[in-house]
Amino acid sequence: MTNLLVKPIPFKDESPGSLILRMSELNGWKKTTSFLSAHDALNSYDKIESLMIVKESWLKFCSVSGLKCKRSNDMFYGDVGVTRRRFVGYAGMKVHWNDLPLKHPKVCPDCIKQYHYLPKLWDHKLIYMCSKHNSKLIDICESCKQQLKWNRMGLLKCVCGEEIKTKEINHLDPKPVLYIEKLIKNKDETSLNLLCGLYDAYEYFFKFIEQKYDYSDLVIHSIESINNPNGMLDLVSKHVESMSKLYAIHPRISLVSFISSKMPKINDFGMFILKNINYTNLTNGDDFIFEQHIIDMNQVTKALGITEHLSSFLIGHGVLDAFRNTTRSKWYIKLRSVNKLLNHFSGLDAGNKNNDFKILKKVISDPSQKLDFITAIKECIQGKRKFMKMDINVGLNSIRIGYESTKERESKYYKIKDVAKICDVNYENIRFAIKVGILKRLDSNLSKGVTIFIKKLDALEFNEKYVFGGSIAKKIGLNHTNFSEKIKFFGINPISGPGIDGGLTYLFKRKDISQIDFNKLKGMKYYPTETGRKNKTKNQGILEFKTISATSGLLGISTQKVMALVKSGHLHRVFNMRRAGRITVDSIRQMLNIKNNKSLITIFNAAEQIKETEQSFYWKWVESGFIDYINNGLEKYISKRDLNKIIKFKSKCISSVEASEIAGHHRSYLPNLEKQGLIKHKKVLENSKYSIKFYERDEVEKLIF
Repeated sequence: MTNLLVKPIPFKDESPGSLILRMSELNGWKKTTSFLSAHDALNSYDKIESLMIVKESWLKFCSVSGLKCKRSNDMFYGDVGVTRRRFVGYAGMKVHWNDLPLKHPKVCPDCIKQYHYLPKLWDHKLIYMCSKHNSKLIDICESCKQQLKWNRMGLLKCVCGEEIKTKEINHLDPKPVLYIEKLIKNKDETSLNLLCGLYDAYEYFFKFIEQKYDYSDLVIHSIESINNPNGMLDLVSKHVESMSKLYAIHPRISLVSFISSKMPKINDFGMFILKNINYTNLTNGDDFIFEQHIIDMNQVTKALGITEHLSSFLIGHGVLDAFRNTTRSKWYIKLRSVNKLLNHFSGLDAGNKNNDFKILKKVISDPSQKLDFITAIKECIQGKRKFMKMDINVGLNSIRIGYESTKERESKYYKIKDVAKICDVNYENIRFAIKVGILKRLDSNLSKGVTIFIKKLDALEFNEKYVFGGSIAKKIGLNHTNFSEKIKFFGINPISGPGIDGGLTYLFKRKDISQIDFNKLKGMKYYPTETGRKNKTKNQGILEFKTISATSGLLGISTQKVMALVKSGHLHRVFNMRRAGRITVDSIRQMLNIKNNKSLITIFNAAEQIKETEQSFYWKWVESGFIDYINNGLEKYISKRDLNKIIKFKSKCISSVEASEIAGHHRSYLPNLEKQGLIKHKKVLENSKYSIKFYERDEVEKLIF
């Protein structure tokens, strides 16, 4: 035990901070921290308030002061078995440590002059006035305008050296404070913690709506909410309706501090306001002014009325805008995205009474529907699925989503047999085209049962772009195998079929066979066959061919390149002859026709004309599907008409990369402006590697210049 000149005796209801401060002042120290550090009762990194709630620190102080065990336990705010980080012991009750704002003590100078200590009562945040003198407790020094701290010169002396004086007596109503004092005296832990919870909810509420308030108002509102909730309805609902009308803030967002509370009675009070509020004036605008506001996961789940698991899905799929500092840290969600989602589902109904609607929760729990929560929400947002607006008292789980009737579905989609009829083939050919990804089917999550649906537009586009060999062979009266062999003899290769991907029938591009004379094809007698069978004719020598060396001379390439073209199918070798190294003249002629065609231009020359690299040109325009190309094995060609199409498009639109180079900014310059709503992209070209956004040149020039 350290010998002190003066060892003050603690008062029965004295605050532990008051005892520390009195001991420092009576022993002649100008700063409390200097006194404690000199006697090894406080580490350099600790604060005075930690002595009051950390047992090890408090025991150090007791050894200095000589405070007896029983008396020290009565004064100490920490308690055995109470979680240090969350709760502390106070006046024989368990309270949240945030309910004791120990960092900045409050004082009544008149009481200190009379009793010479600070009571525990003042350490609680709900006590805002002295009931004995009807004056507001002081927590700011009038001289230096700084908040009071325990580290000062004395009970009535600020760290600046000036005396803490009583302000003018405000003659406040003592009833609210007397009510709280009674709860503390009676150790009514439940009621006191409920008041603290309401106090926190009101504090968050008034800060959020940017309404000025006094701490005394928060206490009065909290007491009134318990004793007379109807009396608070008008005040709170007025603010909520105002925020909704002026700034499109959803009521569940404004009241999130109430409905996300862990205390059931505070939740009930928030729901009581929601049920009685007038929310017919809700707007579905995007005028949310609190751009930087963020909330935690608990508040999001309560505001949306869903589980934390589903909220995480919304974040993962980009429906909610959120971030976190590290991989395993908690999520912080931008309030704007939550507000926008709630407003979308609280607006006018996107459906009508003629549709069948089911509660979202029931639909996603039914395995036969093949629908998950995220897909349903996304489709409702994108307008792909009809819905009835949610019950504001429940949240997203109250949304009723609709399914299209059979008639509506049949008007928009084809079944496999319908597409097979259009393409004039067996339905198994269509099924295989879907399997290999050539023909798109409707998302299986949107299809009932096992029936496969294809969008009408996709089916018609497929029929315009592709044709089955069997379909044409049937029309011109040929065997399908003979037709395919004759077609391939002209250098036209199928994209699907036997020996390629296991297809039942050869599938060709319509543009590749559009120039073929089918009458001439039908009468063709001399052509190579894949099976190696002999043609039933004596005039087999009529078939023209060239040697490999002669072919290399005609095409201006090496003999190795000729063999490579044979292997790739661009040149055809004559079979069933003693000399196998012969190339058909027709396949040579076809390559030369493409090479000498004045309406075509190589991709290399086309890229040079628009000042792009060949590789960039191919991925940007060809691979994205903006134009088609022809490959004769030697060069890749496009039509000059398609080149003019690109030039015309580039005269009106500009890519984000090109615009950033002109403006001298990063390539993300225009996409960032688009996020801010300053510009909109005109077209997006996508390939297997990346996507490119194009913007109208006029709009870009206005922003840059």
